[in-house]
Amino acid sequence: MRTIIVFVLITALAGCGTNGDSGYEYAGDIAPMEEMEDDAVFHSRAKEAYAGISESQQPAPPVQMEKKIIKTAYLNLQVENLDSAKAAIERAIPDFQAYVSQSDQTNYKGSTTVNMTVRVPSTRLEEFLLFAESQASYLYNKEVSSRDVTEEYIDIQGRLENKRKAEQRFREILGEAKTVEEILKVEEHLRKVTEEIESAQGRLQYLNNQTAMSTVKLSFYQPNYLSAEAPGQSYWSQVGLAFKGGWKFFQKMILGIIQAWPLVLILLGLVWLIRRRVQAYSRQKAM
Repeated sequence: MRTIIVFVLITALAGCGTNGDSGYEYAGDIAPMEEMEDDAVFHSRAKEAYAGISESQQPAPPVQMEKKIIKTAYLNLQVENLDSAKAAIERAIPDFQAYVSQSDQTNYKGSTTVNMTVRVPSTRLEEFLLFAESQASYLYNKEVSSRDVTEEYIDIQGRLENKRKAEQRFREILGEAKTVEEILKVEEHLRKVTEEIESAQGRLQYLNNQTAMSTVKLSFYQPNYLSAEAPGQSYWSQVGLAFKGGWKFFQKMILGIIQAWPLVLILLGLVWLIRRRVQAYSRQKAM
C-alpha cells in the first residue's frame, strides 16, 4: 500500500518538470484517504508534503525592485589618426571599469577600420560615449537601444522559488521511500527539478550581467587619403585637408621616383647619348 501512495503522490507532482507559463502543473489526484488508513504515519507525511508543494503553485506576490534594463550602444566615427584614437580609448577603458570583449582591424576600399566591443558599467555608459565621441573628427552614426527585462526577471525569480520548494518536498519524500521502485521514481523527479533550478539560476545570472554592464559596439576608421570633401567639414578645414593631401601626394611622388631609380638612370643615359649625337652632327655641319 505504501508503494501505491508514493506512486500516486509522484504522479500528482509530475508537473514540476514542465516549463509552461503557468508554473508548476500537477497531474492526478491524491488517492482517497480511506484507502490509506492502513499506514497512518506515512499517509500523514505524504499529505503534508503534497500540501506544501500545492501551496508553491500559487503565484508569488509582486516584488518591488529596480528596473532591469539592457542597454546597447553603436558608434561609428571617423578619426584623423587611427592609432592615437585607439590608444586613447584603450588607456581610458580601465578608468571606466570597462573591458574589451572583442577587437579587430581591417583595411578596405581606401580606409582602415577598427571595430571594438566594449563592456561598460551601465551607470557610466553616457560618460564613456561622450569620451569616445571626443576622439572623432566626424560622427557618422550613434544609436543607443534599451530593453526592459524586469518582468522576465521577476517571473524567473518566482518560478525559481517554487522549484526550490518542490525540490525540498521531493527530498523529504525521498527520505520516506522504502523500496527501490519508490526511490528511483522520486530521484527521477528530483533530478528534473534540480536541472530546472540550475537553468533558472543561469538565466538570472545572465540577466544580472547584461543589465549591470552595457555593450558598446565601437567602429572608428581613418581614410588612407585625406579628402577635402569629408562630410561636416568647414571651408577652412577643407582647405587645410587639401594642403595636407597635396603634401602627402608630393611625398608619394618623391618616393615613387626614388623607387624607379633604374629607369631614371636609363633615361638620363639616353638623354646624354642624344645630346652627344646632336652636338657631333652640329660640328660636322659647321665644317
